[in-house]
Amino acid sequence: MRDKSGWVNSVIGIAVIGSAITGVAALLVALASALSGDWMAAGTCLIAAALAFGLLAGAFLGGQPKPGM
Repeated sequence: MRDKSGWVNSVIGIAVIGSAITGVAALLVALASALSGDWMAAGTCLIAAALAFGLLAGAFLGGQPKPGM
């Protein structure tokens, strides 16, 4: 029987890459919005970037679950 951890690691890798792309894109759009004076759009994009990078940090720093926890 094949081990399914390779498939799970692939999905996690895709999620990490997508989160990083989303965070960087949100920061760039927030900068462009702030330079044009649209502060509401800039704030919304900064919220999206914070959420993307926060989930990315949680995935990296979460580590492996410990038995019994």
